[in-house]
Amino acid sequence: MMHKSLVFAWICVICWSFLPNILERKLDGFHPASILVLVYSVMLSLAFVRLGHVKYMGEPVHFPTGIFLTIAVGTAFLWFVGDYSYTSAFLSQGSLVAIMTILALSPIGATLVKMVWAGELPNRYHIVAYVAVLIAIYFTAKGNTIANSVP
Repeated sequence: MMHKSLVFAWICVICWSFLPNILERKLDGFHPASILVLVYSVMLSLAFVRLGHVKYMGEPVHFPTGIFLTIAVGTAFLWFVGDYSYTSAFLSQGSLVAIMTILALSPIGATLVKMVWAGELPNRYHIVAYVAVLIAIYFTAKGNTIANSVP
């Protein structure tokens, strides 16, 4: 049986695979802030529905307090800046392949931040993974260049 966290990760990958295409092909021409207001309104509604369901099922729900509330608010700020930048990249006529190629660096960034935060060094598997990502990015960019140059 697949671990619950992996199921959620795959659901995330599938959902996020559609988002750049929707932004690039269907929502081009709208301001990123207007898109985010609509998206966050729906997300907030869905979050309250999910919270109500969790409480109805009797599961404990704890909200951050004290320093954890400050961290959560800081996380919300980072999340907004990331979402706004992501949305803006596509709504400003950015190339889907170019933007997604750059975003492929996010696992490297996340693991490096984690290592710095925890005071760790990358192991050989991390190094191989970073090299593999960089090679994949290179070939994706090269393939995009060739695809765009063919009449």
